[in-house]
Formats: sequence, C-alpha cells, structure tokens
Amino acid sequence: MPFMAPPSITGSDRLAAVAERMLVEEGPHALSLRRIADAAGTSTQSVYTQFGGKQGLADVLFRSGFERLASHLADLILPDGAVERLIALGCGYRQVARSSPHHYALMTSRPLPEFQPTAESLAFAASTIEPLRQAVGLAVDAGVLAGRTGEITEALWAAGHGYVSLENSGLLPVDDDRFVQYLHAVIGGWAAPTA
Repeated sequence: MPFMAPPSITGSDRLAAVAERMLVEEGPHALSLRRIADAAGTSTQSVYTQFGGKQGLADVLFRSGFERLASHLADLILPDGAVERLIALGCGYRQVARSSPHHYALMTSRPLPEFQPTAESLAFAASTIEPLRQAVGLAVDAGVLAGRTGEITEALWAAGHGYVSLENSGLLPVDDDRFVQYLHAVIGGWAAPTA
C-alpha cells in the first residue's frame, strides 16, 4: 500500500508528514525524494522548493524527533526523590527512543551519511536535555550527587543513549528492570560520599 498524506495537509507539512511516516515505518533508507513526492501527490521539485532538497527535509525530521522528545519529557510527572526523578527522566527518554527506533537513529547517529544537521537544529537538540540538567542540579544541591551539574548531565545522557542504542540494535535484550538497574548503577557513580 503506497504512503499517502491526509488530503487536509498541504505544502511542506504534507511532505514532512509523508517523509516522517516513511522514516518511522521503513527506516532512513526509504527516504527517496521520488517516493516522498509521489506519496504527497507532488513533484520532487517541491522538496527543493520547500526544503532546499533532501538535506533540508532530513533536518526537519531530525528536529521533529527532538521536539517529540522535549514534549514527552516536559509532560512527565516527576517524583520528589532526587534519584527517582533521574530514573523517571531516563525511562522517559528510553520510551521515546524505543517507540520509534528509526527516527531515533536519525536523531542520534548518521544513517544518512550526507546529512548534517544545521547548527540551529543541533542547539535545539542539546536543549532538550534541560529537564535532566535541572534534575541533576537539584540532586547536586541536595547533596545526593557530587560533581559538576553539566558533566553529570552529559554522562547520564551518554549512558542512557548508549544503552538504548544497543537495545534498538538488538545487541541488548529489551528489559525494563535491567534498564532501571543500569540507571541506578550509573547514577550511583556520582553519589555524594556519606559521612
């Protein structure tokens, strides 16, 4: 069955919707400008007109993935405990990555070798871990974690990303409890010394 965008969506939104559906369901290799244009009921010239070509369209998809991540993390109801808050954010991040592995791959690796996100999109992507940075800052202020907030935030982000990427690639079993245990171990590495 060919991909078709809803008739109510027009222009660049229609092309982006078709491309995102192809990415999510088939993977980055499916992002042929001809297929996207045909499914959107337009020409490949429209992709160039609306996005400047495949690079521009890929950048829109890259950013939309991080917009979804930011929205999901912002909607989480976080527990009061410092460690529990970090665990909840890690699990929320994993939920987004696991729900759409192909889109996550475009966000965090380079399955399209010619694609390089714009500086603006990279800055936006980095900003989506702000809830994690805030939670780490609270944990440091409370004396639960010891270290620099920025360094701890980056370490936790990198650790969560690495684990989820291995899950998505099939190199680790998908196991919620094991992931939570892993997060506890990583967070524990930054625990403040007890008297």
